[in-house]
Amino acid sequence: MVMPSVASLIGPWEQALDPGERKARLRSMRAVCGCMLGWKHQLVALLGRAEADPTAAICALAVLEALPSRTRRHVWCSYLATQPKFSEPLGTST
Repeated sequence: MVMPSVASLIGPWEQALDPGERKARLRSMRAVCGCMLGWKHQLVALLGRAEADPTAAICALAVLEALPSRTRRHVWCSYLATQPKFSEPLGTST
């Protein structure tokens, strides 16, 4: 059984996203990556281009997945902290 990528479930690469929501998520991911990896990192540039170019979004995901596992986990955790449905403590949502 093949497990889906985390990105396909919760990130800006989620399949059923409104274009405006996808752009907002790409910008959040770009801000996190810029702070953590540096603004000159290839991933930051690709995330910026991904707002208008689906091919850049696919390339950005590949670069993200190629990061060392610890760095990748830190990026995902920081990104998820910016997302409302993931940043609330358990049991507090209505």
